[in-house]
Amino acid sequence: MNRIKFKVDEQKDYPIEAHVFETYSQHSSTYYRKNAVGEMCHFAVCPACNGPVQVIGLYKKLANTDRPYAKHVSHSISNLATYIQENYNYCPFRAKREVYSKATRKENDGGLHQFIVQKLISKFDKIILFISKKTGIFISLTLAESMLDDYFSSRAYLYPGSTLLNLPLMLAYFMRSRTLFGRIIQGNEKLEQSLISTKLIGLKDKKVVNLSNKHKSLTFYFLKHDTILIEHNLTEYVWFEVALDEHVIFKDKWKFEPDYAENIMNYQYVSNNEKINQRNATLLDIAKRVAEKYGFRPDLMGP
Repeated sequence: MNRIKFKVDEQKDYPIEAHVFETYSQHSSTYYRKNAVGEMCHFAVCPACNGPVQVIGLYKKLANTDRPYAKHVSHSISNLATYIQENYNYCPFRAKREVYSKATRKENDGGLHQFIVQKLISKFDKIILFISKKTGIFISLTLAESMLDDYFSSRAYLYPGSTLLNLPLMLAYFMRSRTLFGRIIQGNEKLEQSLISTKLIGLKDKKVVNLSNKHKSLTFYFLKHDTILIEHNLTEYVWFEVALDEHVIFKDKWKFEPDYAENIMNYQYVSNNEKINQRNATLLDIAKRVAEKYGFRPDLMGP
């Protein structure tokens, strides 16, 4: 893997660089430990599964790559991270990860799902913004709440492909298909052209409208989650599709890069727009309320 974090309850991760490691580890014995032969080794936490990892090549040049990387270790590291076999089996940073389907759910994740839900609640406003910008579909408060309800009712937080890095992708992936009529489209010219080219669908004040004198079904949804790990760099994909009367008229392979998503979700922005601030506050309230509905206690889960 090409990124790490330093605490299991941390919601931010970092590139693997010597000065970054030194800054956040503060040369603590938690992160600097000797192995059986007395060699100093460096340890951290996997940003996807919260498992313990060893950083390789932090100071010594490696023969097979010009950059340091991290790999899982198969034992717990005291005061740092607990090794959970099932989380390791399914971690996207494991080269030979176990195969699973959308119906698979973990039986013992050691509480990883609690961290996933905690992050989902605290970053919900940014997650919704991320999905909206990626698809070009403005996500209303009502739609955001129904998407989150689908996520919790599916127990998506226990899906083996769900990690601390891919929350926007998972929220979209577990959403049931929704109508596109009446929704605002902005910033996705390919989608706009696909709709207009049917001559049955139009855009009025950026809202999707039915130009036909007949009832039409126009839905959007996400499917086919996949991950690709190349030289410690992780990329994930889902297909974003739009169907008119069950015929697919738009298809886009959504390339999801965890590094980019993390930067967006951890960006500290300050808006002078009261309407935007109120919307974000409402989204965070929605996330807490829906989580409570499904038995989670946001007030006991930290920030």
